[in-house]
Amino acid sequence: MLQELVKSIVDSFVAPRASARRVIDNVSDFQGVAVIFGLSFTLSAIVILLKTAFGAEAAADFNAMGGAFPFIISNLIFSAVAFAFLCGVIYGVGRLFGGVGTPLEIAAAIAWHSLITVVFSPFLSLSSLTADGGASIMPVFIMLFIAWLLANFTAEAHQFKSVWKVAAVMVGLLFIPAFLMTLAGLSAM
Repeated sequence: MLQELVKSIVDSFVAPRASARRVIDNVSDFQGVAVIFGLSFTLSAIVILLKTAFGAEAAADFNAMGGAFPFIISNLIFSAVAFAFLCGVIYGVGRLFGGVGTPLEIAAAIAWHSLITVVFSPFLSLSSLTADGGASIMPVFIMLFIAWLLANFTAEAHQFKSVWKVAAVMVGLLFIPAFLMTLAGLSAM
């Protein structure tokens, strides 16, 4: 079973749509989604705890939150809300564009995406994205790759033929609110 899990994780990076379809087909209820999401959260929490043990900046943030337990609980609440929000947006927007994914299929794909992208979390932090110089280019590439995987998983869950169109809608969903907030900020001046 562990070999199959490792193969599925590797396949997620090599052939993301095929991997997403396998996961979607194998998850039969929301309990399966909860198991994948729980594993993803647990691994993410372990990575965060390890980062705090070895990094002064992360340790300061960790201590400001009141220690391990409050930090992990607040992170769990944030992760669950973000997961539900992302599933809702992907389901709703996908349906608007003719997607056929069910809430279970979307949740399974997004939970799997969360699990396989945990391997990138040690390399991502706010400070690495805002660092001066060439050190910040790697996290940008990682974020683009994670977004590309999300576009593939979304396309497969909704059975869209074009990943590029899904990626274009995702970019549009990021820029339209930013543009509207900019206009609102300009009109308030």
